Amino acid sequence: MAKFCTKCGAQLPDGAQFCTNCGAKTAPAYQQPQQQTYQQAVYQQPQQQAYQQPVYQQQPQQAYQQPYQQPYQPQEPPKSSAIAICAFIFAFIFAPVGLILGIVGLAKKNAGSKGLSVAAVVISGVVTLMGVVSVAVLMPPLLGYVDKAKQAAADTVAKRIKTEVTSVLTEADTKGYGMKNGRMQEFDITVSGGKWKLTAADPSNFETGNTVRWGEEVYGAYTDLILKELDTGEELLLANIAGSNPEVIKGSIHFAVYGNVCTACVFTSDTENTLSEGKDYPEIGDSGEFGNVSGWKRPKTSRVIGYAPSIGK
Repeated sequence: MAKFCTKCGAQLPDGAQFCTNCGAKTAPAYQQPQQQTYQQAVYQQPQQQAYQQPVYQQQPQQAYQQPYQQPYQPQEPPKSSAIAICAFIFAFIFAPVGLILGIVGLAKKNAGSKGLSVAAVVISGVVTLMGVVSVAVLMPPLLGYVDKAKQAAADTVAKRIKTEVTSVLTEADTKGYGMKNGRMQEFDITVSGGKWKLTAADPSNFETGNTVRWGEEVYGAYTDLILKELDTGEELLLANIAGSNPEVIKGSIHFAVYGNVCTACVFTSDTENTLSEGKDYPEIGDSGEFGNVSGWKRPKTSRVIGYAPSIGK
C-alpha cells in the first residue's frame, strides 16, 4: 500500500522513515493489528460423575437398656379373721351357716385364722350331718304326729257341724218346718274366702206348715246372713254352721240328715271343690249313715278329711 508524507505529500518508498522530498520524519505506517483468529471455544460440559450416595459408617447401636425397675407388686390388704370367727361361732349356733362361712374363709386369700376356719368346717360338718340323720329318723314319726293332729282337728270340725245341724233341725221340727218321717236329705257346702254356699234341699222332704220354706240355694258371708231376715231353712242352717265355725275360710262339707238328725258329716279345709261319695267318704245309705264303715280306708291323698262319726283309720 503506497505511503505519502504528511508534510509535503510526496510519495514515500516503503519502509522510509524520512521524506525524500522535504526530509520530514514520516509517521509510522499504520499497521492494522493482526487479527487473531477467533475460535469459538467449544463448551465442554464437565463430565458429570455418577452420584454416589455417601456411605455413612453406622456406628454400632448400643441396645437401650431401661433402668431396672422392680416389678410392681400390689400390696396385699391386711388379713382379717372376721370370717373365721363368725364361722366358728355359727358352727355351734346354726351349723349350715358356719359350714358355708368356714369354706369361704379357707377359699379367701386375705382371710386370716385359717386354722379357725378349718375347725369351723369340721364342727359344722359334724353337726349338720347329725342333724340330717336326726331328721331322717324323726321325720316319719313327726309327720305322722302332724297328720294325726290335723286329722283330729278336721274330725272336730265335722263333729261340731253334725251337732249344729241336728240342733237347727230339731228346732225346725218343733216349729213345724222340720223333716218328714222316713225322709233323708244330703247337703253340700263349699267355703271360699270366708263366703259360704249351701245347696238347696228337696222341699218334698220337709214340712211346710210354717212361714219358713225349703228349696233355695244360699250364698254369702256369715255377716251378710245375720243382717237379713232368715226365711228359708237353708239360710237358718248356713247361718248356724258358719257362726259356729268362724275359723273356716276355705273348705268343703258334705252332710246327710234323717229324721231331723244329722247322721253323717264330712269336712276338709284342703279343697273348695265338692267332695265325692265313694272317693272322699263312704257311700251313704237310705238312713243317712255311712255304709261299710268297717271296711273303709281313708283316701291316700294330700287332703286331710274329717269324719263324724269317726270312721276308718
